[in-house]
Amino acid sequence: MIQYSDRNQKEFQERIQAVMREKGIDGLILTEFGAIYYATGHYSTFQKVTNVPGYCIAVCPVEGEFTVIMPDYETMSMEQVPGCKIDVSTTGIFIDDHEKITGKPAPKVRPSTVDGSRTFRQALDIIKARKKDAIIGIQSKLLTYDAMKIFQENRGSCTYIDCDEVLSRARMIKTKWEIEVLRTAAQMSERQMTATANALKEGMTVGELVNLAYQNCFAQGAGVTGARPVLSVGGRYFGNFEIPPEDTLRKGDIVRMDCGPFYLGYISDICRAYSIGRASDEAKRIYAALMEGYRRELEMIGPGVKIADVYNEVMQIVRKTVPDYVRGHLGHSIGTYFLAEEYPYISPYVGEETFQPGMVVSCEVPYSSAVIGGMTPEDSIVITEDGYDRFTYVPEEIVEIGV
Repeated sequence: MIQYSDRNQKEFQERIQAVMREKGIDGLILTEFGAIYYATGHYSTFQKVTNVPGYCIAVCPVEGEFTVIMPDYETMSMEQVPGCKIDVSTTGIFIDDHEKITGKPAPKVRPSTVDGSRTFRQALDIIKARKKDAIIGIQSKLLTYDAMKIFQENRGSCTYIDCDEVLSRARMIKTKWEIEVLRTAAQMSERQMTATANALKEGMTVGELVNLAYQNCFAQGAGVTGARPVLSVGGRYFGNFEIPPEDTLRKGDIVRMDCGPFYLGYISDICRAYSIGRASDEAKRIYAALMEGYRRELEMIGPGVKIADVYNEVMQIVRKTVPDYVRGHLGHSIGTYFLAEEYPYISPYVGEETFQPGMVVSCEVPYSSAVIGGMTPEDSIVITEDGYDRFTYVPEEIVEIGV
């Protein structure tokens, strides 16, 4: 199985810096958990949990090593990540005698919690030391008002631009390590869905279903860094996965299972449909149409193929059976972004974008009905030089449990 220690930081740094040079950017200041992990290999649990910009920051100059600004509590984990510098920030979470690691005396005064103004200034100082009038990419769409205010107050002669496009371009083509991590994550997700489905039965509570799905995610073994099983039951959808409704599974319900475990910080995103007992004829009819479109989607995909063309043709196929079928996309890239979907989308809005070798894509034909339920054929694939390599295989029909 692929290991974290197999990750090559140099590959990620070179990929990001190549896009920065192309776009004329002197440095990036990354504040979102997934972007920090992607760029540096540092998995900041505190940044992930708090979701407060500034707790951990990645500073990425266009030349030279990247720097991670982090609380001293996290610095020991950086021993696993060669190729990055460490700059310690002062927070309310710390380790005594830390000077034995950093060589610097520990601060005598500590704030009650993270001091965002300090870490943002540290990040800016690193880039300004290289170029006073630097063009700096920031994740402006994800920054708080207070964070943006600190950036503006300390900009000097620097210019800020949003770095979403830089990250999207860099992340779009995966390294060999990333491909194997995502393959493992997808296959873990498939196993946990099968294990969960085998225990489905009429009368099971939704709470029991959710709990079982989480258990089966973490049962996939070492390297599982989190889980997000997205579930729907019949026509009942719920976003509060941790506090499910007080409801039970009924005969004929379609149970939709989506996503699953995170492996080494990378998401899994496949989807399966199961029926408690026999599925209705209408559900089978619609699923058959989705699968017809899905098969055509996979037939079309390959290097150099226009992404929008795939979307348009699949939509026409599904609409022969489901005339009102409307979806914004039929798949997307995946990686470290915590909300799952990364650019590019299989949609009509990507211009002349084509599939390229090294892209990892979750291909899907989504369907969600408040009457029939959710049914989405979805697998993950990697685009190769002559086609694609499939990580998982969705069933051709709704899987009927207990029949």
